[in-house]
Amino acid sequence: MFKSRSGTSLFSFGSSTWSDLSSGFYVFLLALPLSLGIAEASGFPAVMGLLTATIGGVLTSWFTGSKLSIKGPAAGLIVIVFGAVQDLGGNNPINGWMHVLLAIFVASIIQIILGLLKLGKWVDLIPPSAIKGMLAAIGVVIFSKQIYILLGIPATDLAGNSISKPLPLLANLVSNLKFINWKVAAIGVWSFSWVWIWTKVKSPVLKAIPSPLIVLVSVIPIAYYLEIDSIYRLRFGFEFSQIWNLKIAFVPPVSWWVFIKYVGLFAIIGSLESLLTVNAIHGLKPEVVPNKDKDLISIGIGNMVASLFGGLPMISEVARSSANIDNGAKTHWSNVFHGLFVLLFMVFSSYFNELIPLTALAAMLVMVGIRLASPRVLVELKQIGPEQIWGFSITLIGCLAIDLLWGLALGTIAKITIERIRTLSKKA
Repeated sequence: MFKSRSGTSLFSFGSSTWSDLSSGFYVFLLALPLSLGIAEASGFPAVMGLLTATIGGVLTSWFTGSKLSIKGPAAGLIVIVFGAVQDLGGNNPINGWMHVLLAIFVASIIQIILGLLKLGKWVDLIPPSAIKGMLAAIGVVIFSKQIYILLGIPATDLAGNSISKPLPLLANLVSNLKFINWKVAAIGVWSFSWVWIWTKVKSPVLKAIPSPLIVLVSVIPIAYYLEIDSIYRLRFGFEFSQIWNLKIAFVPPVSWWVFIKYVGLFAIIGSLESLLTVNAIHGLKPEVVPNKDKDLISIGIGNMVASLFGGLPMISEVARSSANIDNGAKTHWSNVFHGLFVLLFMVFSSYFNELIPLTALAAMLVMVGIRLASPRVLVELKQIGPEQIWGFSITLIGCLAIDLLWGLALGTIAKITIERIRTLSKKA
């Protein structure tokens, strides 16, 4: 009889199996809308978010070094993926997609090598201020892009030119409100309100219902009643059956320097976010000791397979992993079940084509952006030490002005420099 890692038979359906099954189903309800929204915001076909979540659940669970973590597409990588599609594809999003897949594939090899070399502990060398500054920058970028989709307004400047950078988007937001689509905005505000209200709910019974599920169930009939245009609805890109016939032709990029930059971003930022999640999971479950190097290898394997089928880069995702623990997961089977539930939905995804309003998915991502860039981060850093604010600020500005890698490097250097100056001044 087939047995899980815990030594219990999967098909005996003991208490552990039921806990994993119920937790996996809950995580599926949480992951479904987020995976769709992340794929759409990243410039990928929405169905590829589901594909990535399926691979992250069904495949990587057998290699993971953190058995309670949930693998899948992450909001924190939206900035990198969307930027890569634009920079590598130019005016051709299909070419951009192909270039990104190649970059993910190469980055996955690097992640596997990092794990084999047992370099997972390197995450502990990066200052908290630099990490939080990078995450805050990601939050600003996500918010600046998704708020336009939430309100149904065009992302243009005063001259009517298309804009995509976070600071110009924020600067032109108020002037673009005159183009607001009130039907779309009404659904978006409704969706965001539910997501926000659910953060304040204390009842364990109500908390057991994921806010993204409430949003989806409520907005589909509202969108149908308001008859919003199809351009404001989610398209899955193509049917599930077409995935197996997809031939991914890796197209060499026009600029190898830009390509190498994105390989580095996928490998470093993706690994960093995954390892931070592993640390967070260990904090929630101290008795479950993770193997960071093994987890890096599992992420690399997942990314390699996902890229071959057209999927997004994946990480060990913190919100879904926390929900997994909160709902009583015992073993890696919770991640497997979550992936199987996503796969089942993906099989029938064509029946949901153009039913889900994009603004509802944007509302969920806007909340993600707000959480990442919350001012409370500054309070937490100040409690660690006032010098942390400098590292945070330099990282944030560097990430927004240049890119994530440079911002993270500048913030780390700033923190080390400040610490060195303080040490020398004390000796003097």
